[in-house]
Amino acid sequence: EPIHWIFVVADVSMPIIGMDLLQHHNLIIDTRKRRLVDGNTNLSVCVTSFTGCRVSPVTVKHMIDPLYQPLLDKYPGIQQTQPKLPCVTSNVTHHITTTGPPVF
Repeated sequence: EPIHWIFVVADVSMPIIGMDLLQHHNLIIDTRKRRLVDGNTNLSVCVTSFTGCRVSPVTVKHMIDPLYQPLLDKYPGIQQTQPKLPCVTSNVTHHITTTGPPVF
């Protein structure tokens, strides 16, 4: 089924698929099985990677109410970004014990 969406044309080196498109069409990225799954019909298509394909971090720009901007400008120290957390290097694994049949 065709996907109807208003796309933004950008001069980039690789295609960008936004979470808004995936969420709107209930599309699920299955990285383990390398496929794109339609969450409504469970139909899937195999995905082939290409050179340069990567997952990029998401950044969010918060819009600040103009009423509060002068106060934030006066005290810049009260706004802080989240510190970068170190990667976990332990061998600890977790599991959840469940009962009943698997849910698909």
